[in-house]
Amino acid sequence: MPRFKTAVVPEMLDCISAEFDIQDKRLNAAYAKAMAGLSAPQKAKLRSAQRAWIAYRDAWCSVTYDADSGQQEHVDANQCMLDETIAQTMKLEVLARYSE
Repeated sequence: MPRFKTAVVPEMLDCISAEFDIQDKRLNAAYAKAMAGLSAPQKAKLRSAQRAWIAYRDAWCSVTYDADSGQQEHVDANQCMLDETIAQTMKLEVLARYSE
């Protein structure tokens, strides 16, 4: 039995999607700011780390929450993507402050 009424899930997904768009822009801004303050070797390392993080986030959220299993899992998978993006953004913002 689903934990949410069908009508609620699209609204929840829309809300998560809207917030993800905001946080993704914040992540990209923090990444750009951090990159601006790094040396060439550090930039290469950060680029590599960020690509690895994207792969990790996508794999983690798809393994932890199977979006094909039902409504709750679909919401959870999208929430996982949002949560991981916010956590990474915070790390990049700290790095940006120290790389100025």
